[in-house]
Amino acid sequence: NFLLFLLRSNPQQNNLNVSFEVSKSIDAKVELINSLGSIVSIKNLGIVSAGNQTVKVPTSGLAEGVYLVKVTTGNAFTTRMITIAK
Repeated sequence: NFLLFLLRSNPQQNNLNVSFEVSKSIDAKVELINSLGSIVSIKNLGIVSAGNQTVKVPTSGLAEGVYLVKVTTGNAFTTRMITIAK
Protein backbone atom coordinates (compact mmCIF):
# COMPACT_ATOMS: atom_id res chain seq x y z
CA ASN A 1 0.00 0.00 0.00
CA PHE A 2 2.90 2.37 0.68
CA LEU A 3 4.77 3.99 -2.13
CA LEU A 4 6.63 6.57 -0.06
CA PHE A 5 7.04 7.65 3.57
CA LEU A 6 8.99 10.83 4.41
CA LEU A 7 9.70 12.80 7.55
CA ARG A 8 10.52 16.46 7.20
CA SER A 9 12.98 18.29 9.47
CA ASN A 10 14.70 15.77 11.69
CA PRO A 11 15.35 16.58 14.56
CA GLN A 12 11.88 17.90 15.37
CA GLN A 13 10.96 20.82 17.62
CA ASN A 14 7.24 21.74 17.53
CA ASN A 15 5.55 19.82 14.72
CA LEU A 16 6.31 16.70 12.77
CA ASN A 17 5.21 16.62 9.13
CA VAL A 18 4.70 13.05 7.94
CA SER A 19 4.18 12.58 4.21
CA PHE A 20 3.22 9.30 2.61
CA GLU A 21 1.66 8.05 -0.58
CA VAL A 22 -0.86 5.24 -0.96
CA SER A 23 -1.89 3.47 -4.13
CA LYS A 24 -5.60 3.17 -3.21
CA SER A 25 -8.16 4.55 -0.77
CA ILE A 26 -7.48 2.92 2.58
CA ASP A 27 -7.78 3.37 6.36
CA ALA A 28 -4.67 5.09 7.79
CA LYS A 29 -3.19 6.27 11.08
CA VAL A 30 0.05 7.84 12.33
CA GLU A 31 1.48 7.02 15.77
CA LEU A 32 4.42 8.35 17.78
CA ILE A 33 6.00 5.74 20.06
CA ASN A 34 8.51 6.57 22.80
CA SER A 35 11.62 4.57 23.69
CA LEU A 36 9.63 2.54 26.24
CA GLY A 37 7.20 1.38 23.55
CA SER A 38 4.29 3.53 24.71
CA ILE A 39 2.13 5.31 22.15
CA VAL A 40 2.39 9.02 23.03
CA SER A 41 0.38 10.38 20.08
CA ILE A 42 -2.03 8.90 17.58
CA LYS A 43 -3.74 10.46 14.56
CA ASN A 44 -6.52 8.29 13.15
CA LEU A 45 -6.98 9.57 9.62
CA GLY A 46 -9.89 7.34 8.63
CA ILE A 47 -10.14 6.47 4.94
CA VAL A 48 -7.59 8.44 2.91
CA SER A 49 -7.74 8.80 -0.86
CA ALA A 50 -5.12 7.35 -3.18
CA GLY A 51 -2.17 9.69 -3.64
CA ASN A 52 -0.02 11.94 -1.45
CA GLN A 53 -0.97 12.54 2.17
CA THR A 54 0.64 14.90 4.69
CA VAL A 55 -0.14 14.84 8.40
CA LYS A 56 1.02 17.41 10.97
CA VAL A 57 1.67 15.90 14.39
CA PRO A 58 2.33 18.30 17.31
CA THR A 59 5.51 17.43 19.24
CA SER A 60 5.89 20.48 21.50
CA GLY A 61 4.55 18.61 24.55
CA LEU A 62 6.95 15.69 24.20
CA ALA A 63 10.23 15.23 26.05
CA GLU A 64 13.50 15.33 24.14
CA GLY A 65 14.57 11.94 22.88
CA VAL A 66 14.24 9.33 20.19
CA TYR A 67 10.81 8.22 19.00
CA LEU A 68 9.39 5.93 16.34
CA VAL A 69 6.86 7.21 13.84
CA LYS A 70 4.56 4.40 12.73
CA VAL A 71 2.33 4.85 9.69
CA THR A 72 -0.33 2.16 9.26
CA THR A 73 -2.48 1.68 6.18
CA GLY A 74 -4.89 -1.22 6.26
CA ASN A 75 -2.95 -4.21 7.63
CA ALA A 76 0.49 -2.89 6.63
CA PHE A 77 2.77 -0.52 8.53
CA THR A 78 6.21 1.03 8.37
CA THR A 79 8.28 2.94 10.91
CA ARG A 80 10.95 5.64 10.93
CA MET A 81 13.05 6.95 13.83
CA ILE A 82 13.00 10.65 14.77
CA THR A 83 14.70 12.80 17.37
CA ILE A 84 12.79 15.43 19.35
CA ALA A 85 15.03 18.37 20.30
CA LYS A 86 14.03 21.47 22.24
